[in-house]
Amino acid sequence: FDLERFPGLRRSAETPDNRNVTSGGSQTSPQVPPGLAGPEFLEFTLPAAAMAATPGRWQVRDNRRVTSLERGEVIAGGGAQRRHGGRGVWRRLPVQ
Repeated sequence: FDLERFPGLRRSAETPDNRNVTSGGSQTSPQVPPGLAGPEFLEFTLPAAAMAATPGRWQVRDNRRVTSLERGEVIAGGGAQRRHGGRGVWRRLPVQ
């Protein structure tokens, strides 16, 4: 079970979303879906530690990978930097 800690605004999948709507984006040209606005990446507010500690059949993974066209892939959190905004602006995350 994958918890995407820093979901992104743009969509790069060619498969439809939960409403059966495609974004028109691709891996080389991710697109912002119509009607969606906000920061390029944001940190979720899920209780990740509690979810990971819950016994169950599947492992819960706190996925901190963030990928952008400008910077490639980084592992965010623990003082790492993440992209915020649409023009390669970065800010330091608090140490967790």
